[in-house]
Amino acid sequence: NGSVTAKTFEIHGPTNVSITGTSRDNAALLRTLDQLRQLKEIQGLKIEQIRGKTPAQFTFTFRWVGASGT
Repeated sequence: NGSVTAKTFEIHGPTNVSITGTSRDNAALLRTLDQLRQLKEIQGLKIEQIRGKTPAQFTFTFRWVGASGT
């Protein structure tokens, strides 16, 4: 619904991912992170930084453990 927007998506090595972006507010970002944590392909999700409140700027990282080629 546009409340959370990724601005950069970086892949470091075969499995490490870093995402930065903005969210309408902290609550929208936290809902998105909760949804990501429920995915079996994502492990070790870690919030690196949240700045501001409305809008909030964020950086988070995770390991992608999806099947090869997906």
